Amino acid sequence: MNLATVKRALLEIALRRATPSRIPRSGAEGEAVNCYTTRVFRESSEPLIVQSANGNVLNCLEFDGNRYSIESEHSFESLLEGKFEFTHYHGLATTTYFGWLEFALGRIFRIPYIRAWLYFKRNKFSQFIYNRKKLVTKQRVDLLKTILDAQLNGANRVSSLSVMTLIHTDKWYLHPNSEEHHHRAKFYLDALAETKDLVKSGIDYSITGQGIAAIERYEEEERKHSESIASQRRMFWLTIVIAALTLVQAGLVKLPTLLDLTK
Repeated sequence: MNLATVKRALLEIALRRATPSRIPRSGAEGEAVNCYTTRVFRESSEPLIVQSANGNVLNCLEFDGNRYSIESEHSFESLLEGKFEFTHYHGLATTTYFGWLEFALGRIFRIPYIRAWLYFKRNKFSQFIYNRKKLVTKQRVDLLKTILDAQLNGANRVSSLSVMTLIHTDKWYLHPNSEEHHHRAKFYLDALAETKDLVKSGIDYSITGQGIAAIERYEEEERKHSESIASQRRMFWLTIVIAALTLVQAGLVKLPTLLDLTK
């Protein structure tokens, strides 16, 4: 068996599951996908996609500058000088092999597929754990802070979906209570727009000067509250110490000699 025969057998693997015109990449349809796109890059011509084979003749689509639409036929031997690229859409994963050797090794040792399997299993487990958590809708100031941070990082406006993602990551989309919490967050955002803390434009929101001032007032109140709590704690422990010393001085509590503060 010569090298050309091996390459022809590898190409046949890809062509048996040639990609359709539409490839679902999400949901149950995406998980069921198992197909290949075979591209050939030639030095003197535009790239082409191999769709099928009829004996030694390959049926291809050539690139017209915008898309692959020009039908053509080429012998297998005439394309061997080009660089073959195999893209395998398996489930929601995509693996691209740059050349015959990568394709052969991938088919033999299955390493890309093991990696993809582990990746999606880990994601499913992570989503399962996340779905057991209770989503907590952020309060007024937290929503304002989220939008302010997004705008400071370059976003002009932020939609309610983006706000949810910034708070809960992309995992919230698959949470069983996602719709309820998105509706609640949108309600709060609309309320903030009515109070002029936000400006609503279509489905997007942006913070106003009044909203920024509200954040600053809240943070100042929180600082004062924290200082008050710390002061109360210091007073509490100071009172405990004074009471203990009073008991010692009154002789109601006897301390070991080394700790007797009355001497």
